[in-house]
Formats: sequence, C-alpha cells, structure tokens
Amino acid sequence: MLAAAPVPLLLGAPLRDSLAQVSSVPSDSSIGVLAHAYWHQLGYTLEQDLRYPADTAGPLAPVLYLGLAMLAALLIAVALRRPRNDAFWAVQHGTLAGSALLLLLANNPQGFRLELVLVPAVAAGVALVAQRLAPTDHHPGLAGPRAGEL
Repeated sequence: MLAAAPVPLLLGAPLRDSLAQVSSVPSDSSIGVLAHAYWHQLGYTLEQDLRYPADTAGPLAPVLYLGLAMLAALLIAVALRRPRNDAFWAVQHGTLAGSALLLLLANNPQGFRLELVLVPAVAAGVALVAQRLAPTDHHPGLAGPRAGEL
C-alpha cells in the first residue's frame, strides 16, 4: 500500500476522478450522482466479496466462511488492543486505518486480492491471541532457560 502512495501524493489524484472511475460514471458528474453511484458500487462490492467463497469453493465454502470469520475476529482484536505507548500496536492501528481507506477508495470486487493489505494486522492478531493463550510463568525461547534447568 505504501509503495503505491507516492504517485498520487506527488502528482495529485482528485477524489472526484477516483470515485468516478471506480463507480463507472463520467468524472464531470455532480457530487450527488457520484455519491449515489459510489454507495451502489460499495454494496455491489460487499455482495460480490461475500459470495466469492460460495462461487469459487463449492462444498468447501463453509470452511472459507469460517476462515473469514476468524480473520475478522483477529482484526477486531487488533483494533480493540490499545497501543499503551507501544509503537508496534500504534503501527497496527495505522495499518487498519490505511487499509480501510484503500479498500473504500478502490471499492471493486477482486476476489480478496486488495484485502491482502490486512495481512500484517492479521499476523499481529495471531500474535496477540497466542500471547494471551501462552502460560504466564515461562516463555521458552524468549527468556532462555531458568536457573537450574541446564
């Protein structure tokens, strides 16, 4: 996502033109027409993304839907985790915000390819859950062996 940011930032990318392009309407349309077309396109995108597992996986679709639910739960866990002066979690919150902005601006179904920008936040969610499930008395590999274990 960051790799694609310099071009629009340096050369400029009017929001009206971007919305018109993803909504398939002329760029000289009124804001009202663009807003209506955008919300229609967003609904279409959500519908297509939710139907994608059923359309492509056949009998394995329930497994994919379960996976999507788990991914959503991990993203929610990251979003609810307060940074508490920890730069890693602050970056994860920025990742979620930037990813949401990218997905809302792109607004077209692509079989979950654009959603790959969420992979770092999902990985942080996995780490968060693993940390919560880990025993608190000893973390092998993190602190080294305890005295007397050698």
